[in-house]
Amino acid sequence: MSGGSDIIGSATSETTSGTGYSAAGLPQILSRDDLIEALGRLLALAQEPRAFLVVGINDLAVTNDLFGFDIGDELIACVERLIAAQLTADDLIGRVASNKFGIVLRAGDSHAMRETAERVLKAVYETRIETSECRLAASISIGGILLPEHAQTPEDAILRGLRALSAAKETREGFVAYQPCSIQDEQRRQNIRIAKDVASALEAGRMRLALQPIVSTTTWEPAFYEALLRMELPNGELVPAGRFVSIAEQLGFVRFLDRRGLELAAELLEQEPDLQLTLNVSGLTCSDPGWLAALRHLARNSRLATRLMVEITETAAIHDLHQFRTFVDALKELGCRVAIDDFGAGYTSFRTLKGIAIDMVKIDGAFVLNLLRDSSDRFFIRAMVELAGSLGMETVAEWVGNEETALLLAEDGVDYLQGFHFGQPAIVAKPNDPGSAFTSETF
Repeated sequence: MSGGSDIIGSATSETTSGTGYSAAGLPQILSRDDLIEALGRLLALAQEPRAFLVVGINDLAVTNDLFGFDIGDELIACVERLIAAQLTADDLIGRVASNKFGIVLRAGDSHAMRETAERVLKAVYETRIETSECRLAASISIGGILLPEHAQTPEDAILRGLRALSAAKETREGFVAYQPCSIQDEQRRQNIRIAKDVASALEAGRMRLALQPIVSTTTWEPAFYEALLRMELPNGELVPAGRFVSIAEQLGFVRFLDRRGLELAAELLEQEPDLQLTLNVSGLTCSDPGWLAALRHLARNSRLATRLMVEITETAAIHDLHQFRTFVDALKELGCRVAIDDFGAGYTSFRTLKGIAIDMVKIDGAFVLNLLRDSSDRFFIRAMVELAGSLGMETVAEWVGNEETALLLAEDGVDYLQGFHFGQPAIVAKPNDPGSAFTSETF
């Protein structure tokens, strides 16, 4: 091993064939596949404990933005050699990702793991890196995990090492050892199950709609219905959107859920010509031209779009106002109405919405839930109703759970009410089911 030098250059070392070491005497860097294979062999033999480190280069995107990817690659190569110089002949190092390295240490105790991590951190911190553009400084973070104590497969070792690395990035020390957490592990397994269930349900056509009435405070009759997505499992169990949408957003396939929701809503509107629906979409759909194209296609031969109101959450709307405005304008051109959902949960002001063609604001249910006990909630609702009215927007209060709350909201000028007091979501019958499109089943 050698300590960190004052300056390290970006020249590439040649590998000495068959030795596992470069011409400079440093360990050969394994590919990700070779590293996983080596981890698998070590875990299968399980002759002695090992430690596994995952090292990540911090803020590499900044270097890439300022100097370009070529300089970023030079920085990675230099850091790679600095790390390798701190290892023993019995250690292994390989790539986990473009800017992340995995290190298998022969020493398998927590003390040796921390000692190596601190040595690597110090070497990188104290070295100025010479690139073809200029001298740069690099910083790294390290996550560590003991094997096989905390992982029995290469995949789990890397995943939990990455989890520790993520935690290390939030500390000044720069190193965190993985700590088992049964709750986190169970949550991860549950998320994987949900992701597989969603993909399977989309492919097999097992997404369903449930309708909840939105009642007018003038007639006390349903004026329209919110279409809520439900996932049907192979055993017939129905899963509410709140249990799978966030996972779908993280994995990037929420747009497929929104497109399927639109298809189901369009089918129902065609089947029930007097029905009016609201449909909630993810903030990611605001930037999905495919969703708008699907709406144009579905509405091309009918006035379907005029009976559809699209709901977008307040937090999604304020994330990118320009994009949101463009999305709203496109919806209005097609004849759709637009609502802001969960209004009051974020930081949007009516001044922000003033220049956007919003038809309705849905007051966040948190202000309605304790309305009978908290006078400040009623004051806030009155203010929202007055401001919305001055801008030509209608209002809906969500989470209405009893008649007394409903009467207070009507008295304060709220236009529409939604909540279990007026009905739980009812599952829409499948197209081949006889009778009405509605069923008595609630969910």
